[in-house]
Amino acid sequence: MPGQSTFLAKTFIILLLIIIVYGQAHSTQNTETTASNQAKSVTLFFDEAYPPYSYKKDDVLMGVLPELISLIDESMKEFDIIKVSGEWHHGKQQLREGNVFGLVGTYFIPNRHDFMFPFSYPLFLEEVVLVCHHLTEIETDSNWPEDYRGLKIGTVAGYDGWANSKNHHRSIQGINYFEFPDVELAFLSVKDRITDCTILERLVFQQMLERTENSLAANANKIIRITTSKRNESVHIGFAKTLFLHDDTSDNALEFAKQFDTAVIELHRNGAIAEVLSKHKAKPILPLLQ
Repeated sequence: MPGQSTFLAKTFIILLLIIIVYGQAHSTQNTETTASNQAKSVTLFFDEAYPPYSYKKDDVLMGVLPELISLIDESMKEFDIIKVSGEWHHGKQQLREGNVFGLVGTYFIPNRHDFMFPFSYPLFLEEVVLVCHHLTEIETDSNWPEDYRGLKIGTVAGYDGWANSKNHHRSIQGINYFEFPDVELAFLSVKDRITDCTILERLVFQQMLERTENSLAANANKIIRITTSKRNESVHIGFAKTLFLHDDTSDNALEFAKQFDTAVIELHRNGAIAEVLSKHKAKPILPLLQ
């Protein structure tokens, strides 16, 4: 029956087309759902020469900060944190241009850099100290900055408001600052009496001292001493301000910052962050949560 055969053929073709169209729509829906469930990549920048906080060893990024960020990353399901590293001043430039989402390890300095804002919830505390040569005429527990005027004070480039200037020496309020490209040179500047004192975090000083004691200069602990605890600073991620201002990136930026802070607070409360910090002898931020 030709007529019936034609009808069946047409019916089959119509059903086949319906299946194909439905299949394509269903496939598209699944693709969209899968894409929405995929973690969004967020790039954070680390200093690669600031032990024990962040540094590279055998081309692997290590230290307190990378460990903490990995811990936080594990608890953030919607985002995937990518770690990149380099010199601190390069990280600040990348942040300024919006090429990275955040700079890991900065202090809370909202009025110092117009390109760095907002800041994450604090990760931990750093104790900033003055480390001086034992021949420097300065007493232990001296007052900063009054008792240090007229002295040569070392600091690490990129960590102060006047850093990264072409002039590596500057006098501010009677204190002669000399900046060095990394913590090791800042530390050795005191040991070799290039400077009278230098500004370091206590944990960094202890690490540098241990390294020196294991080398030929084993008497470094008799030459260099902490004279003043300058202050405690909370450590954060400084976010790229430009990413929070543009319509195409602001929603993602706000959501990441919100989820990151939520994860940090929870990991503080359950003791996971404190466990990492204790391994490195760093100070927790828990008093701020109480």
